[in-house]
Amino acid sequence: MAKNRATSASGSIRYANITQKNLAFLVNKLGPAVQRRERYLTRLLPMPRYVKLKTDALLRMDPETRQKVMRSRLEMRQITNSEARELDNYAPLTEADKNEIIEIYGPPKAASAPPKPAEEEPAEEEPAEADTVPA
Repeated sequence: MAKNRATSASGSIRYANITQKNLAFLVNKLGPAVQRRERYLTRLLPMPRYVKLKTDALLRMDPETRQKVMRSRLEMRQITNSEARELDNYAPLTEADKNEIIEIYGPPKAASAPPKPAEEEPAEEEPAEADTVPA
């Protein structure tokens, strides 16, 4: 894995952003402790259940990047609007909320449908030329 960090003259490490710093912390310091706890807690459960601790909170991005990632996931239909709201700790929109949004911003734009393939007219078949054999 490529490290996105630079070492200064004093030997300290400078990271490009807080997400990179948190990732390094998670992998180098917390990773082993998290894995030990997952294994211990898994042993307490009946098979085939297991424990997987969520470490995503440590890797939260800055708000602008998070919004771009969320928009991309919505556009690629990896998540629904309700799931995106839940990730940000918001309740799903109620009908009253949806109506208020429509009142303020107008109805949603219709999604552009992919163009329909043009129907090709069958080409007229030309009569096949008779094969002639030279005599």
